[in-house]
Amino acid sequence: MKKLFCSVRRILAVAVIGYALLVGYLYAAQRSLIYPAPSSAPDIADYGLTGFNTVIYETSDGLSLTGWYKPARAGKPTLVIFHGNGGDLAQRSVFGRYMTEAGYGVLLTSYRGYPPNPGQPNEAGLYADAAAALAYLNKAGVPNKNVIVFGASLGSGPATELAHQMAASGKPARLLFLEVPFTELAAPAAEAYWYVPVGHLLLDEYNNIGKIASINAPLCIMAAGNDTVVPNTQALALYAAAQEPKSITIIPGVRHNEVLRDNPLHFKTALDCMEGRQP
Repeated sequence: MKKLFCSVRRILAVAVIGYALLVGYLYAAQRSLIYPAPSSAPDIADYGLTGFNTVIYETSDGLSLTGWYKPARAGKPTLVIFHGNGGDLAQRSVFGRYMTEAGYGVLLTSYRGYPPNPGQPNEAGLYADAAAALAYLNKAGVPNKNVIVFGASLGSGPATELAHQMAASGKPARLLFLEVPFTELAAPAAEAYWYVPVGHLLLDEYNNIGKIASINAPLCIMAAGNDTVVPNTQALALYAAAQEPKSITIIPGVRHNEVLRDNPLHFKTALDCMEGRQP
């Protein structure tokens, strides 16, 4: 009996040490997991972006970031687009081209640490990157009232923060559009890493749910009906907390990344919401 007790104790000790090492690794590696930046920069020439130009804008902490920009036709607003965590400048290029064909301006952005941009990504940094993108548009003659802030997946974090700051300045955005958004980063992280205390480990929060009610701009949300990465209950919670006017579309049968892929039907649904047509 004593031998059995000692064996069980050793097994438990090994299990505890192994779990502690796993938690320690996830804590140390979390930003590489949250921000899996591609290894190389996309080439604008590969994406058929007629009329787009490569632009450079500066962040408040001195980084030079690259964007792809095409101005709007007269009387049309401009989208500033923030991509998902595994994306890059080109991730929403087909959608961007679709919107410019409808007359909209588009600034495709990417984050610090995502090639070709310098720096290391983190929450505060991505917020600074988003503010720099808006400042570039303002300097290019696009006022806040003509800016549509568009964030996809992880991009819902900097997009919501930017719209929040615009509202706080008294110059709100024309519209905030969120694709497959989360309430806060801990929510999807807890789905993926249910076996660790994610809420106590995360360095970056992206507390969208805490900001959404303060944004006095129209809101469009697009979510996936079969989303196992960010369950659409999170999109519904953001929708419930937001001010009117607001609209939500849950696309039946699709998964998280399918919403982020190029799909003309999804593009049309997004455009309809931006132009106030019911989906």
